[in-house]
Amino acid sequence: MAVIANLDIILDAKTAKANKNIKGASGAIAGLRSSVLKVAAAYLSFAAASRAVSAIFTQGEQIDAIAKQSDLLGESVDNMQAVSIAAELAGASYEGTVKAIEKMNRTLGEAAGGGRTQAAAFDAIGVSLESLLRKSPAERFFLIGEALKAQRDPALIAAAANDIFGKSWAEVGSLLLGGAGQLESAQRNVAEFGLSMSRVDAAKIEQANDALSLTKRRFGALTQAALPAFSATLTVALRGFDNLAKAIKSFSDGDLPRSGLKFLAWAASVYAIVKIGGLVITTIGQITK
Repeated sequence: MAVIANLDIILDAKTAKANKNIKGASGAIAGLRSSVLKVAAAYLSFAAASRAVSAIFTQGEQIDAIAKQSDLLGESVDNMQAVSIAAELAGASYEGTVKAIEKMNRTLGEAAGGGRTQAAAFDAIGVSLESLLRKSPAERFFLIGEALKAQRDPALIAAAANDIFGKSWAEVGSLLLGGAGQLESAQRNVAEFGLSMSRVDAAKIEQANDALSLTKRRFGALTQAALPAFSATLTVALRGFDNLAKAIKSFSDGDLPRSGLKFLAWAASVYAIVKIGGLVITTIGQITK
């Protein structure tokens, strides 16, 4: 009986120690999970914020570009936004469309000034100079497109389009030959989506975009100054990962001691910090490019 009693005491002691170790390991795992979740939440929040800032920058740049293009072509900001929408829906290049309209304006001006070669290009598709001069540049583009579409000879279409729009017409053929209804539909989209904007409002956005451009320069200077220090931190973190790899390799049969779990928690935190740092640098790089 005494032996059995002693055995019970020994077993109880062993069991208590095992339970203590299990509780300690469970606590370490819970701490690891909590740390990872907190860092992941911070990472996702920063990622969402960086995307929002990037979207604002992109939109400002687009409006700034459209405003400058409207001045260049003598067209309203609203009509240029409509052209942008129509080009996107037609699968045509908006930049190519701007170039084509610019060339069209030059060709029309030369024809109106007495240029016989230029006037012949319009005559070949049955469009009068007077009717074109009464239209806005965007309207001229689609009016000429309608005239080209009505021609049956592909060689005539290609020759006339090249004479009027230059080589850029090949980038916008789907838009040019798609009909004037595309512009009208896109104009309705501009009104429906609340995209209508006066030149005064566009100028305000241009000023804001200029300020953003200066901010990019400042961020660029900050990035340049911060890179040496961050590189040193990244080197330390990478050495930590190397140590982690060595530690994992030394573990056998999945038996991770509590010290190993703490090390994993530390490594996970370092990894998340490095990821966030990388995202910061990527975002600043996008802003300053």
